[in-house]
Amino acid sequence: MTPPSQATPSTLHPEPVLRIERTFSAPRERVYAAWTEGALLREWSCPEGLTIGEASNNLREGGRFRIEMIEPDSGVRHVAVGRYLELDPPARLVMTHGWLHEGEEPEAVDARATRLTVELFDEGARTRMVLVQRGFPTVESRDGHREGWESSFRQLDALLAPGEANP
Repeated sequence: MTPPSQATPSTLHPEPVLRIERTFSAPRERVYAAWTEGALLREWSCPEGLTIGEASNNLREGGRFRIEMIEPDSGVRHVAVGRYLELDPPARLVMTHGWLHEGEEPEAVDARATRLTVELFDEGARTRMVLVQRGFPTVESRDGHREGWESSFRQLDALLAPGEANP
């Protein structure tokens, strides 16, 4: 006789979680700055082919960020907003992340936002980043975010490349 299954609804259908690990050719402090300084965020924090219209952040626990991404051909705007939950420079940051719909206030996004954790590890002159994002409503949403992050990280690679004249 086999025992009854110990499966619960959460183990049958686990929450979609996104985990991306990537190594950048830059010191940890520089990678952390790319995540937290507005001027640097404007250089990389949207998928390839989009442009940044506005990027602002209030870098403190409880502070908010906003990044407006624009599709050049159509002018369609995608606005990512969130709140900083933990700041531990240059090792870790935790924030919410969600999409602002037209006419909404950023606070309206809080209830449906995902939770994003970025950890940075020294590897000599390089930095290993581990990004974990949870709270996706669907696997498709998670996979779409993976595609967007991977594209953005190619731009971050270029920004952090050795020999580039970057701040």
